[in-house]
Amino acid sequence: NSLSNKMGNSLLAVRGINHKYIVVRKGEGYLASAKRKNGLKFIRFMPVLIVIAALFFVVLFKGLELRQKNIAYAARADALEAELAAEDARAQEIEDYRAYVNTDEYKREILREKFNYADKNEIVFRFNQK
Repeated sequence: NSLSNKMGNSLLAVRGINHKYIVVRKGEGYLASAKRKNGLKFIRFMPVLIVIAALFFVVLFKGLELRQKNIAYAARADALEAELAAEDARAQEIEDYRAYVNTDEYKREILREKFNYADKNEIVFRFNQK
């Protein structure tokens, strides 16, 4: 009370009290000093916010990269499944051919083509090929 009377009833804000000195600033009220303190708090947390933002972007870009890899792997898996189905079909054809090779019909066919074999009551005609 006596301090404000000595300063001519002007608006004063006491900023800090030291053992020997009283620091005052003219023209500041409670709201102005509170805004400055809040601004300083924001500046103090700025490095933390920068680190959090950097981590956010790293996770975002790595996530996009992983999605692209996932799409590529899914396409590769589809191609491999199609190739596997084709190989299974080919294996089935080979198995069917192996079963056909073991039949008497196939053996007769080979005998007729390579050795000119004829069954009973059959006549084989040979023509000269030029």
